[in-house]
Amino acid sequence: SKHNCHTAIQAYLQAGVPSKKILMGIPLYGRGWQGVTNTNLNGFSQKASPNLPFGTTDVGLFDYDHLKSSFVPSYKRYWDEKSKVPYLYNSSTRIWISYDDLESINLKNNYIKQNRLGGAFFWDLHSDRQGELIGATFNALYKDILSPTANCPLLTCTPMDKIESWEAKVQYKIDQRVIYQNKIY
Repeated sequence: SKHNCHTAIQAYLQAGVPSKKILMGIPLYGRGWQGVTNTNLNGFSQKASPNLPFGTTDVGLFDYDHLKSSFVPSYKRYWDEKSKVPYLYNSSTRIWISYDDLESINLKNNYIKQNRLGGAFFWDLHSDRQGELIGATFNALYKDILSPTANCPLLTCTPMDKIESWEAKVQYKIDQRVIYQNKIY
């Protein structure tokens, strides 16, 4: 299939888009189908009912936290080697769910680093209330480049090598970070 992150990102890179301007989207939810009666390939790519199962708050959508607490313990986890993501299948309930977990997120984090992309974005934050997947991405991408003393919110941190010392009568750009009296502004 050409409908995947790798193909899209490589197309942008080949078109000349700087890698630092490309972000990889990472879902914090799973997509589920019901009525998967054929157990071939553990339900993978099998026919399903057109009626989606009710997920966490909507049909067919399951928050990562909900999957982890209510489905991972009772469904069998499988791995799609081609897509590099897990999926759950329960032949009794006939529900099949594709999602991301720490293993697949860490593969995506490595892809982001190897391709020197600008980072990641998530949809949607409330689906990972414990911060397990978001924290793994933050640690993989930013832990080594932030000063341990930089006291800044997660989404506004700037690598220390991009923070300048504040000087009077200097005009700074929007979003530029400066340090003054050991505080980052």
